[in-house]
Parts: sequence; C-alpha cells; structure tokens
Amino acid sequence: MSIQPTLPNEWQVHGAQKRILLMLLEAPGGAITHQELLFVTGTRAKPQSQRVIVRRHIREMREKLGPLGIVINARWGEGYEMPAPSRDIVRTAIQKRLAA
Repeated sequence: MSIQPTLPNEWQVHGAQKRILLMLLEAPGGAITHQELLFVTGTRAKPQSQRVIVRRHIREMREKLGPLGIVINARWGEGYEMPAPSRDIVRTAIQKRLAA
C-alpha cells in the first residue's frame, strides 16, 4: 500500500494541479512533456483546447506557489520543469505533513 502525498491545505492545490505538481516532483530532472501533462490532467477537451487548459493549470499553480519560492519553468516546445530547489520545498512540506 502506498501513501498518497498530502500537500498543505493552504496551498489550495487540488485535482489536476496536484497531479501535475506530484508528477513534476517525481520526474527525472523535474521535467515533464506536454503529452505527459495532457495525460495527467485527464482532460477530454478538444485537441485545440487541451494545451490552453494545461497552460491555465500551470499559470494558476505559479500564482499559488510562487510566493512560497516554488518555481515552474517552461521548456519551450517540450513542456515544463521544476528546479531542484523548488522540488526540495515541496518534498519538505510533504514530509512535515506526514510527520504531523
């Protein structure tokens, strides 16, 4: 049985955004492709709308997590990445929640 990571409630990161964040956290080098993002968001939107939906999720996550020092960078033409210091912030928050 695996433990589902729990993010701090005050981050207000739920649903598809939580899945994106956890995928960025576990991805090699913290990078994920647009295709992986489409899969993890589970969007059934029309193809022309899918990238718009993913960009909206990323934008909202940046607004929520930016003040905490968590950065999500675009990898032009590829996808997005979360630098190691940002992944460390998320891991530390998850560990604190598990220890509580």
